[in-house]
Amino acid sequence: VTIWMDQLNGPYTLCDEFRRDVFAEIAEAKPDLVIMSNLLRNTIVDRETGERIVLKTKAAEVWAQQYEATIKRFTKQGIKVVVLRDTPQWGYEPADCLSVYDVSECKINRGAGLDDINRDAGIANRIDGALGLDPLSLQCGPKTCYAVRDKMVMMRDNSHFTRTYSVALAPMWEQFFDEILPRWDELQASK
Repeated sequence: VTIWMDQLNGPYTLCDEFRRDVFAEIAEAKPDLVIMSNLLRNTIVDRETGERIVLKTKAAEVWAQQYEATIKRFTKQGIKVVVLRDTPQWGYEPADCLSVYDVSECKINRGAGLDDINRDAGIANRIDGALGLDPLSLQCGPKTCYAVRDKMVMMRDNSHFTRTYSVALAPMWEQFFDEILPRWDELQASK
């Protein structure tokens, strides 16, 4: 989708250019696996008119159609796709909170700021050759999401992990994919 930016009062086309370049790079590289994740948006452009889609339900419908098309673009090339559910949107900058309050105060409820799983990981789970994952436990406990875990600041802004926390997660992801990829066909059949 093309994103509408209120600050520009128009389409934000840099993402479109970046996406075209990534699609070309993936087509050339022909990887075995693509991992997708992104910030879900309702502020998108109707590509026929160039105007912002005003109705949130229509925007969500267009988003889902295009997200499915993107996943299928890869699966039709024989590329496995894993879609990670979006992180919760904090609604404030955790770094600002950490600069003023005690670490224990910089938190949100686990369900706060979560978009519908059927707009990313859920879509993947309906497509052959794709798998949707909800890694919410990487950020949150059973009821609460904190800005700091294991003495590491997790969030660099209201929706992105810090580089430090991402690097700390790498061994876990490596182990996860070592276990999941050999079971890919079994997981696809169980959908």
